[in-house]
Amino acid sequence: MHFRNINNQTGSRFVTIQFFRFILIINILLGHTYLTITKGMYAARPIICQDMSVDIFFIIAGVFMAKSFMDMHEGGGIVSYNKKRLKRLLPLYLGSFCVHTIYNFIFIGDSLLKESWSHLLFLGGINGFSTFEGGFGNVWYISSLFWMGLVVSAIIYWKKQKAFLFYLPVLWFITFSFMRQYNTLQLNSNPLVFGFFSVGLIKALCGLSCGTMIYFISGKVSSFTERCNSKKLNFLFLVAELFSSIGLAIIFSKRNHGGSEFLVYPLASVMILIFLLRSEKIFAFANSPVFDFLGKRTYAVYLTDDISRHLLIRYVGFSNIPLPLCYFMDIIAAFVFAYFFETIVNKVIKGCRRLLWEN
Repeated sequence: MHFRNINNQTGSRFVTIQFFRFILIINILLGHTYLTITKGMYAARPIICQDMSVDIFFIIAGVFMAKSFMDMHEGGGIVSYNKKRLKRLLPLYLGSFCVHTIYNFIFIGDSLLKESWSHLLFLGGINGFSTFEGGFGNVWYISSLFWMGLVVSAIIYWKKQKAFLFYLPVLWFITFSFMRQYNTLQLNSNPLVFGFFSVGLIKALCGLSCGTMIYFISGKVSSFTERCNSKKLNFLFLVAELFSSIGLAIIFSKRNHGGSEFLVYPLASVMILIFLLRSEKIFAFANSPVFDFLGKRTYAVYLTDDISRHLLIRYVGFSNIPLPLCYFMDIIAAFVFAYFFETIVNKVIKGCRRLLWEN
């Protein structure tokens, strides 16, 4: 299988994509803040599109999945690849489960232990069971990411290049067409498909297949651009970056989309492709260690933002605080809480490994 690994060419850590992730998680936090803190206090809903941000997160996850596939293809099989993938997902996921269980037990008088079997098997939130209020928030995303990641990685492993040329494009078209019938991207743990599984699984499969194709295309384009006029290409990439960024800004700024939010798939794909090719001009400033650090915290933020927000509501309150300050406080609290949460989880893991190794 001839598949150009652009990571070997540039040595990039995908820092600009981390900036993109940071912007997306901010948008998600704003949406969650409105739903839990400001709803009912302000008549007009702010311009927030957290659902579209989640779709782009799935696309980016597909990009990193395809990147990891290169290592899998060169030095291991699908089992070893998914073991590494599980090691990345599981520690913070289990840590978040513990934090939610403790919080629910202390402040709500209930726990997640009776639901532990579904969460530990990555089944929470994908069978229509809502866990937003008093439960394990955002679990549907992790469950969908895990199971649909298994599906996409299996297709890539068994079908090799045919996966990128035929199977994944067909899979993306089918899942994208299926979601279009809802005329909205406000799809997560609900509604149910065939009364059995949540549509969030379809959303994850659509985004992951799209992201893996973007990475494959970036390798082909990278090989092609080495033989082309650099000035013309730079101009072309600048126009594409400008068009996609303006398009995303327009879509994200709408209050009523009427199905136009589905355009985030082609627009975000172009943006990510430019980032992968290291051809960004407008967002060249985003290639910074600061955004690299913040972008890498987005997984922990997504797993714990409901806890930090509920603590703010309980101990601070927002009845007399201006709306912009509500959002600002929630964002800061979410990142600070996620940082200390991730630090503690990593220390616990290192301590357990040291204890087991010494014994």
